[in-house]
Amino acid sequence: MTKRNKIIVLIVVVFVLVGVGGFVSYERRTANAREEQTVLQKIGDKKDLLEIYGKVKKAQSVLKNPKDESEEVVNLLSLSNNWKALAELTKDDYFYTRALAVYEEGIRKFGHKNVIYYWNGGGLAENHGDFALAEHYYKESIRIAPTYGEGYIKLAELYRFRMKKSEDEVAAVYKQGLGRNPADGPLLLENAAYLKSIGRFKDALEAYQLLLKVYPDNTGYRQTVKELEAKL
Repeated sequence: MTKRNKIIVLIVVVFVLVGVGGFVSYERRTANAREEQTVLQKIGDKKDLLEIYGKVKKAQSVLKNPKDESEEVVNLLSLSNNWKALAELTKDDYFYTRALAVYEEGIRKFGHKNVIYYWNGGGLAENHGDFALAEHYYKESIRIAPTYGEGYIKLAELYRFRMKKSEDEVAAVYKQGLGRNPADGPLLLENAAYLKSIGRFKDALEAYQLLLKVYPDNTGYRQTVKELEAKL
């Protein structure tokens, strides 16, 4: 290939790349315009919903070129949480789908070190009736951060209130969590209160006694211990 032909090929390649880039940019702008039109049709002129959508657009703008990972994490959470807010207020599957897509993006990028994407995604799935997906998210959060009590609490509440699992299955989740972190205050309290609520007073007494070791000045726990002792 002559030098002249090489130059011609290079020019053609540059034009092609510029054209592709322009097309991609055009497609992105078109998609954004379609999204905005769809959203505005769904929320109308409701001020509270428009304010939330304003936060969506702000986060989307930052995410086009985040200055660092921290800014991307914060704005992905903001974006997903505000789509979630629109989903919960409108009961519209469109917003649920958008929120879930952003949570899943956050999980792919940062879920290995930031389990809040799993917790929030699980809550969204719960509210939408997808209990199997919520269970998967909570279990993944436990796998990634086994000493964080919040994942166990969310899974136990899912089993108890949504999936209507047996008392043994619910209690097993609390037990597993306390086996990983026996001094987690909120998890200790949830476990103790649950055991008391289902009439397992002996186990509840032991659980509240453990709570008193963590919070020795709590008069409420001390009073509950006395009440449980009276039942046995």
